[in-house]
Amino acid sequence: MEDNSLDCGLTISNMSHELFNDALYYKEQSETFTDFFIQWRYKRSAIISFCASAEAWMSSLIKCNLKDKSISSREQEVLDFINDHNANMPVGYNNVRRKLYNFIPAAITGSTLNWTTNRNVNFERYIVLSNMRNNIVHYATRNGSVIRSNEFSDLLDQAAQIIEDLFNEYDILGSRVKTPSWFKERLSKEI
Repeated sequence: MEDNSLDCGLTISNMSHELFNDALYYKEQSETFTDFFIQWRYKRSAIISFCASAEAWMSSLIKCNLKDKSISSREQEVLDFINDHNANMPVGYNNVRRKLYNFIPAAITGSTLNWTTNRNVNFERYIVLSNMRNNIVHYATRNGSVIRSNEFSDLLDQAAQIIEDLFNEYDILGSRVKTPSWFKERLSKEI
């Protein structure tokens, strides 16, 4: 009898989950070292990974909430960009405030939220976290004291909760995709 089996492997990954877990790992590592420079290396990596995880999940929220809907040309432009980073970026999509108040709520409910008259505390907390990430990623010498400040360390300590609270807001708006349980994790694990 001929063996027609094929040896293969399959890896299922969720980039948002992996980045969140990485962020938890880097945060834990920052707490195990006393050397200032090693601590800050891990702290920087943690903040960047927390925000990258959140932004990956934001794209998933938009994509899943627009699926099987009749969508506008603007929404199609957003989907095209989410599906292919070489596509034209929609105007305003690179602005985290617009993403939180406009793009994601519009995908969920069909309407945007007004950040001028109705600021959401959980959106604003994430914006502060994202701005801190920007201080690292778009580093300028004037940012040196900011990324080595107590505020930076405090934000890192709160980052996981800030992200969980952010996504719970979209659950309240009626997102088809609920906040995954792994956003509640506070310790890294081997994936």
